[in-house]
Amino acid sequence: MMRIIILLSLILATSSFLVPSFSLRIITGLKSTTENGEIPGPEVVGDPTVEEKDPAEFQPPPEGSPYVKCGRCQATFTFSDDQLGKGRGKYLECGVCGHNWYQSRGKLFTLKPGFEFIKFSDLELNRVQNNLKNGRPADFTGRSKLYVGNLSFGVSEDDLITLFSPFGEVGDISIVRDDTGRSRGFAFVTMVEEEGGEKAREGMDGKEVDGRVLQVREPN
Repeated sequence: MMRIIILLSLILATSSFLVPSFSLRIITGLKSTTENGEIPGPEVVGDPTVEEKDPAEFQPPPEGSPYVKCGRCQATFTFSDDQLGKGRGKYLECGVCGHNWYQSRGKLFTLKPGFEFIKFSDLELNRVQNNLKNGRPADFTGRSKLYVGNLSFGVSEDDLITLFSPFGEVGDISIVRDDTGRSRGFAFVTMVEEEGGEKAREGMDGKEVDGRVLQVREPN
C-alpha cells in the first residue's frame, strides 16, 4: 500500500491522498452557467451551507471511492456526485486554504488500487496554511533537512516536533520504519528556515533523549 508523504507528504503532490479533518463547504445560491454557457465566477449570493463531519468518526474509504482535490493546496476530500444535488455542479470551498472552484458532475477523481486516504496531521495542516500565507508553494517543507540518528524506538513524531520546535518552525518529520511499523532508530527532520536548521543541529546534536545520545547532522 503506497503512503508517500512529502507532505505531507503534504504531501501534497504525491501518491498519497490526504483527507483534511475539515469540512468541505458547498456554496449555494449560485447560477451554474451564464447565458453563453460559461461558468461564472464564485459570487456568493446566499449563506454557504457546510457539511460537517466529525474527524473522530473518519474511516478510510475503500478503493474506488470518489474524491475532489483543491487546485490551490492539493488537499483532497471524499466526495460524491450525490452531494452535488440535481444540477450540473456546485461551487466548493476548500476547508484548508479557502480556495473555491466549480465542481462539475462526473468529473470526480477515483481512488486507485494501491493507494489510500490518510488524514492531515496538525503539523502538515499548519505547514500548508503557513506556506500559503507567506506566498510559498503549498507542498514546501523547508530549506534545512537534518538526519537524526540513535533515536530511542519509543520516540514519536510528536516527540520530535516538541524537541525541535524551540529552534524554529518544523516543516516535516519522517521517522524511518520497517515493514511492521517499528522505528529503525533514525529520522529526518526538516526545518522551514536555514537558521532554524543550524540552531537545531547545534542544539540537538549530542543531546540525550530517552537514554540515548542523538546524532544530528545534515544528511549524506
